[in-house]
Amino acid sequence: MYELSCINKAAGMRVAVVIAVLLLALPVRADDAGAWWGRYLTGARLVRLADGKKLSLYCEGKGRPVVMMEGGLGSGAWTWHKVQTAISRVTKTCVYDRAGYWKSPPTDGPRDAGAEADDLAALLKAAHLPAPYVIVAHSYGGYIARLYAGRHTRDLAGLVLVDPSSAHQADLFAKVAPHLMAADHAAEEKVEACAAGAPQADCVQRSPPADMPPKMKAWFTASQTRAYSRAMQREYDAMPKLSSDLLDKEKKSLGNIPFLLLNQAPGKMAVPASTPEEIDATTRLWLQKHREILDISSDASLRVIAGASHRIQDDRPEAVIAAVTEVVGKVRKN
Repeated sequence: MYELSCINKAAGMRVAVVIAVLLLALPVRADDAGAWWGRYLTGARLVRLADGKKLSLYCEGKGRPVVMMEGGLGSGAWTWHKVQTAISRVTKTCVYDRAGYWKSPPTDGPRDAGAEADDLAALLKAAHLPAPYVIVAHSYGGYIARLYAGRHTRDLAGLVLVDPSSAHQADLFAKVAPHLMAADHAAEEKVEACAAGAPQADCVQRSPPADMPPKMKAWFTASQTRAYSRAMQREYDAMPKLSSDLLDKEKKSLGNIPFLLLNQAPGKMAVPASTPEEIDATTRLWLQKHREILDISSDASLRVIAGASHRIQDDRPEAVIAAVTEVVGKVRKN
């Protein structure tokens, strides 16, 4: 069981009500995450897009609708390693690496969220994955998912956003959370230095996950090359203005598409220097911006996941599994 707060837009609820959800269908199996790594490393394949770009795709399971999962900035297919296998027991579930990340070669083309939404559409077509899709996205991946959804609504069956980033969030958080933004700027500066050619030993942006087999940790670290940092930098550079402006400009109704948004637990968005006032203001603003996203669908709900940080798929994978399988179930009933 996990606790969550649920706000259902369709029901017109204004107050979050704490409920408990019993996960009957898809418990997380202890060996799922560890076993995933080997299958991904050997089973992922490069798919050539119409423009010649190649992206690494890894799918498990069978059935429709196909679930396609989108990672955050600096993350790859591996960000879903704790949830993909469980969801694949219900339907075909795919993950991929954006250009320049992990197993996908870099590209000189644009790296704003709009260009990456186009890459996602091209990948789905080139891989011959049948529409409509349930799109699942974390953090910055929410930019890409929302732009894809607006541009390809006919191919969209459902949407799950896992603690997604919001348009112009850097400007908004600078006003209420200076310590958090200082830490974010420091992270960006490290990425810029690594993209400019700092020694790779100083440029490990992501530590190997604890459940990664020891023999794969060297590969995980070595994959964080200068090209990887450049891909991160270009997403960082586009996010505050170009990508955010695209979200504002292209926001549209998705009709009654099933849409679930998972929000991290209160107080989790903080750094050691954050004051209680900053943490409270940040928590409120993050939730407010997520509530504002709900109006893209008449069948939308927001769930605050107890005990989860920004990386809900790591801290509470069962919550992500439950949300995705719930949306899949709704799609099949429609």
